[in-house]
Amino acid sequence: MPKLAKTALSLAAILSLAAAPLSAQVVCTPTSTSLIAGQHFYAGEIRVTYDRTTLCVTYATEGDWEITETHLAVGDELDAIPHAKKGNPIPGKFQYQATHDPSVSSFTYCVNYSSASGVPIYIATHAAVQMEIDDSGSYQEETAWGGDQPFPGRNWATYFVYVPDCGPLPE
Repeated sequence: MPKLAKTALSLAAILSLAAAPLSAQVVCTPTSTSLIAGQHFYAGEIRVTYDRTTLCVTYATEGDWEITETHLAVGDELDAIPHAKKGNPIPGKFQYQATHDPSVSSFTYCVNYSSASGVPIYIATHAAVQMEIDDSGSYQEETAWGGDQPFPGRNWATYFVYVPDCGPLPE
């Protein structure tokens, strides 16, 4: 096939894709919050994306921090997050959990979750993180939480509320 014909065919394929209607999948406004280790150390970010049916939560460390465990709880109210009577969250009872051996710098949970635009989603993200402190193989190990809202009780655990802005549903 002559070069000009290949170029025209490629251009036609691109234009047909561009002219095709968008899929029924609606992407809502994403959000992010800090991942704080040991109450005082910035260890990275928690990023959230949502399309009205799938909620994806990504733990992403920065610098020398690495993730060895993750725990995620989501719900339509704070009480949906597993907690003790006095309000302390119980990460070991969160709906989604993973151990990362070897450690990772990023991990994503994508879960089925249906909510209307503008309806709050309560999200608790907990991680065990580590950072190598010298060449001997010694690590600083910390727990880490994402969010800016403190849980009730005597702890430093945090959560955040994501309010998806999804725009109108496609017709």
